[in-house]
Amino acid sequence: MLYIVIAMTGFLIAIQAGCNATLEKSLQNPVLSAFLSFCAGTAALLLAYAVYAAITRTPMPRAAQWSSVPWWGWVGGALGAVYILCMVLTAERVGSGIFVGLTVTATIVASLVMDHYGLLGFKQHTAGPGRILGGVLMVAGMLLIGKF
Repeated sequence: MLYIVIAMTGFLIAIQAGCNATLEKSLQNPVLSAFLSFCAGTAALLLAYAVYAAITRTPMPRAAQWSSVPWWGWVGGALGAVYILCMVLTAERVGSGIFVGLTVTATIVASLVMDHYGLLGFKQHTAGPGRILGGVLMVAGMLLIGKF
């Protein structure tokens, strides 16, 4: 079931590219469009947090918890903003297939490296022949999508 939810989230990324491209096309301002996309996401997360906190009765983190976060834990939102801005600037020009394909392929390759070395707090998962072949096939698939 978890894998189905993750796969369905992948469908949302392709839809998101179209939504953000439409927003930029209408407003003709890529930075404002990316910002508004983030505002909508922030509002959705605030609602999700309120529901989660009410259901689980989870208290706010204490000061020690906030200060224990490694530096890289704080840059995820900024990296997401770069992704959204890139999407707004390029997805309509290259198409959803190329945009999502390239970003997913690059994500897979980067993830294989991060897993192999256990970077950024991930548990180490050695990049054996199967994982490497999978990454190569992702690159090959992207090349095919880009050519046709």
